[in-house]
Amino acid sequence: MNLVILTPGFAADERDTTCIPGLQDLVQSYGRLFPEMQLHIIALHYPFREGEYRWNGVPIYAADGRNSKAYKLRTWWRVLRRIHVLHAEKTISVLHSFWLSESALLGQFASRLYGIPHFATIMGQDAKPDNRYLPLISVIQNASLSVFALSEFAAKVYAQSTGRVVRSCIPFGVVPHDIEPALSREETNELAALRNIDILGVGSVIPLKNYTTFLELVADAKQYKSDIRAVILGGFVDAAECKRLRSAITKLQLEENVTLAGEVPRREVFSMMARSRVLLHTSLYEGQGWVLLEALQYGASVVCFDVGYTMQHPQMHVCQSAADMERALRSVLDENTAPQERLPHGSASVPVPSIDDTARLYVQYYRQ
Repeated sequence: MNLVILTPGFAADERDTTCIPGLQDLVQSYGRLFPEMQLHIIALHYPFREGEYRWNGVPIYAADGRNSKAYKLRTWWRVLRRIHVLHAEKTISVLHSFWLSESALLGQFASRLYGIPHFATIMGQDAKPDNRYLPLISVIQNASLSVFALSEFAAKVYAQSTGRVVRSCIPFGVVPHDIEPALSREETNELAALRNIDILGVGSVIPLKNYTTFLELVADAKQYKSDIRAVILGGFVDAAECKRLRSAITKLQLEENVTLAGEVPRREVFSMMARSRVLLHTSLYEGQGWVLLEALQYGASVVCFDVGYTMQHPQMHVCQSAADMERALRSVLDENTAPQERLPHGSASVPVPSIDDTARLYVQYYRQ
C-alpha cells in the first residue's frame, strides 16, 4: 500500500511534539503495525521551509505555505506537483486529507485527476457552515471521496452544514502505555499516588477554550476548598485572551490558586494528567478533544461540555451548563461528600480507544 497524507502542518522534527500530536501518533502507529506500508506526508503550511526531510524515518515534504494568502497559489502548485511525482514513482493507493480545508480540496482535485481513492477526516471546526472550503469541495466531490469524523458530535455538525453523512466516526485513540511519548503504567501509578493538582485545563489559550468559565468554576470551588490548586497547560496563542485571563485571575483573587504553565512537552502533559484529580474542559467546540481520553487513561476524572468524543463512564461527566459543571466538580473535590455520591478521584486508568485501534480501522477502509 502506498499512502499519501495531506495536512496543513506536521512536526518539524522529532522534538516537535505539539504540532497535531494525534496525527503524529497515528503515523507512528502505522509504522508499528504496518511496516510494509509506504507512507508519504505532504505538509501544506508548516514547517516554514520548503523541501524534503524525514521524521522518525517517514518522508515529509513541506510546501512552505506559511498560512499566507500571498503564497496560496504557489503552495497549491507545489502540493499538486508533489502528488504527481509520487504517483509517477509508484501508484498511490489512497490519499488521506486531514481537515476539510485546503488539504481536502487539493486531495479531491488530485483524486479526480488520477483516479485515486480519497479519504478526508474532519478534525475540528471545519465541519461548521462558515468553513469556506466546504462549498468548493462539494463542487468537485464524487464517489471517490469518503469523509470521516472523529466523533458523532462532529458528524452531526457536518450533516447540518452540508446535508451529507460521514462514512464513519473513527476517534483518534490514545498512545498505549510504554510507547513513546506515553508514560509506563509504573510511572502513571507513582504519579497517581500524588494527585496534588485538583483541576487541570489543557488546550491553547484561545477564546474557543472558554477559560473564563474555567476560572469562574475554580473560584466557586475555592469557596469550599480554600487551597484549591489549578493548572492550565497550553500555548499562549492569543495575546488578548492571555491578558483577559490574567486580569480574571486577579479579579477573582486566584493568584495563589491558578498557574498558567504555557506550552509543555507531551510527556509532561501526561504526567500532569496522572497527578490531577479532574480535567476540566470548558471548550465550546471540539471535533474530538482527545485530551479527554488521554486524561481518562491517566486516571483523572473528566468534566466537560457535550462536545467532541465522549464515552459512558463514571469518571466522565458530560455537562449541559456551567452549573452542571460546578456540581460535578464539587462531587469530585468535596471530601465531605458521601462516598456513594462522590465521583471517583481517578485512582485507576480507564480503558479508552487506542491509537492502534484507529490505525487498524483506517487500514480496513483503505483496503476496501
